[in-house]
Amino acid sequence: MLITRELYPLVFVDVALFSVVDDRLRVLLVRRAEEPLAGKWALPGGILKPDEDTNLLSAAHRVMRGKLGIDLPHLEEVCTASGPKRDARGWSISVLYLALLPMDRVQAAIGKKITALQWADPLVLQPELAFDHGRLLGRAMERLQQNVARHADATATGLRSHSRAGSGQKRLSASFEGSPQR
Repeated sequence: MLITRELYPLVFVDVALFSVVDDRLRVLLVRRAEEPLAGKWALPGGILKPDEDTNLLSAAHRVMRGKLGIDLPHLEEVCTASGPKRDARGWSISVLYLALLPMDRVQAAIGKKITALQWADPLVLQPELAFDHGRLLGRAMERLQQNVARHADATATGLRSHSRAGSGQKRLSASFEGSPQR
């Protein structure tokens, strides 16, 4: 008799957290402390905990509070990625969220799951990221570009820690020069 096992995929949330640092767009990356892919840079994220999370959005908020010490005022769902080879632990689903925040609001908890963090140029580091996070970051960049085109001045103002003279739209739009390298 053949016994079949039902598939219960791992469900993750990942967040592309952007800020403007020295008038350049940056994305927050964390260095993974645990396997799989220990030592690799990744977008901050974590696994759904059905006993704690009421939905995937609440999971993303919990993960960002736990790993980065922040309550994000707004998370925008960007896309869903899935497949049997995304993660060495098995079939997985990940929902990607996009967030904007001044970098000085991040109080990362370096420790058990994160060994380091950096604000990286999102146009350069995509191929070096763990899992399929390079592709996910490309999707987040596309969405951010669309949002900037619609709401440039408000978006740029929200990303800066301190108000500066000049057009927020010009500075933020300039951050997208070049195309993402995948």
